[in-house]
Amino acid sequence: MRTVGDATRLDEIVSQGATRAVVLGAGFIGLEAAEALAHRGLQVTVVELAEHVLPPLEPELASLVADELRRLGITVRTQVAATAIEEGPEHDTVVLADDGRIDADLIVLSVGVRPDTAVFEAAGVACEKSAIITDEHGRTNVPGIWAVGDATVSTDAITGLRRPITLAGPANRAGRLVADDILRPAIARPIPQPCGTAIVRAGGLTAALTGANRATLLAQGIAHHTVHLHPTQHASYFPGACPVHLVVHFREDDGLLLGAQAVGTDGVDKRIDVLATALRNRMTVADLIDLDLAYSPPYGNAKDPVTMAGLIGNNVLTGTVRIPARESVAAQAAHPGTAPGRHSRSSTLRRPCIPSG
Repeated sequence: MRTVGDATRLDEIVSQGATRAVVLGAGFIGLEAAEALAHRGLQVTVVELAEHVLPPLEPELASLVADELRRLGITVRTQVAATAIEEGPEHDTVVLADDGRIDADLIVLSVGVRPDTAVFEAAGVACEKSAIITDEHGRTNVPGIWAVGDATVSTDAITGLRRPITLAGPANRAGRLVADDILRPAIARPIPQPCGTAIVRAGGLTAALTGANRATLLAQGIAHHTVHLHPTQHASYFPGACPVHLVVHFREDDGLLLGAQAVGTDGVDKRIDVLATALRNRMTVADLIDLDLAYSPPYGNAKDPVTMAGLIGNNVLTGTVRIPARESVAAQAAHPGTAPGRHSRSSTLRRPCIPSG
């Protein structure tokens, strides 16, 4: 199997005639690798075990990303596992669980990470499912030993789930806070619980998320509402306006923000950063209405997409707008003559038009 350690090695492999690449895993790193290889002229196939690319993303948004990958000429295979890699003299072959076979000159393995902490655990550092257990200041159970980053256990700020968060931003910020605890513990601030804010480029699209997604909320039994909206990133009459496809989850009883995701060609990062800040400060969906966001036609709308999320969400909370449950929407799609069902605890709307006034 041909391996790539850096850009120079990739140049060498391409110069030797490599034309086909397979990326196993369609997470953030997998998609970045697939796009880079496609730009280098390779025929790229992405294989993902989950039902769609970028598994943390909501399916209705992930489908937009998959379409963009196909536009780049990348073949997307989902809901199928790679069971083996057969090495050959001229090329390798990826064997799939559905008996499919994909020949490749280059294979990128990007199917997740597992903390390599056995040496620390053997030395007495407490671990949980291979991840190092720390307190709010990064201290382990061994005096004088701190740990931060991908190999440590984090408690999710929204759901309380305990798991490693493999993101550079939280790790770098935690490093500073640990340094404070080592040198001046009396004034050291605790390491905050992460919201899992992340962003990735896929061709001309940007996909970003913060907080919990629908699957996690349902699995944890958190009653919530979901709203979908598709406003433009700046004034629609100003040249270059394009939609920001935005999904916002909030708690059913009080509107506490639980998570948000967005996909679009422009303005996605700005909105997710605002929503991540709102999540960190435990704001409600109605609080979004009052955010004093910058407006000028080239940069935004008088009612920013974040503002619109607040208006629509508040309408749902107050009963001004009733959103059919996902099951009811699906039933209507299959049987257009049926009446919508009652509003449920986990309601969502796949249709773009939701009253805001």
